[in-house]
Parts: sequence; C-alpha cells; structure tokens
Amino acid sequence: MDISKYPMVRVTWADAQEAGSGWLDIEECANAKLAECQSVGWLVHQDDKKLIIMATIGKESSDAEVTTGGDCTAIPFDWVTKIEYLNTNSH
Repeated sequence: MDISKYPMVRVTWADAQEAGSGWLDIEECANAKLAECQSVGWLVHQDDKKLIIMATIGKESSDAEVTTGGDCTAIPFDWVTKIEYLNTNSH
C-alpha cells in the first residue's frame, strides 16, 4: 500500500452528548449542546455519506511497505464541520 496517497488530516466533527443525568428542567434539556470532537489520521475514504480515517499504520520492517492499519474511525459526513490537511514532511 502506498501510504503517501492518503493525506494526513485533522477532522473536527459533532457528536451526541449527554445533557445530564437525572431530572432536568425542560429548558436545560432543550439547550443541550453537541460535543465537538477532533480526530487525526490518514484519510482513507471519503464520499457524500462518510469519511474514514486510520490513526495507526503497520509494516513488518522499516524498509517494508505499509500493509496494515488500525484505529479506523468512520464518521458520517454530515457530522463533519472541518477537515484540515496536515503537513507530514519530515525535517
């Protein structure tokens, strides 16, 4: 797998969040906020329904090609509020 064809990104997205436990005033409940989340990884898929990033890559040795990945997160594209492309050039 040529990992260089997958850009490194930071994705900001909205997620569900519990407004509180127990009894709440209806106004408090009506003003519940979404959680703002950020995830970083290689952008391995994007279409109009979802965006998938992979946070971990694996290979058998330092000179081998990337063959596996993990920590994959699929985010509904409608939940995404921002995609930032990160510079991965080493110094």
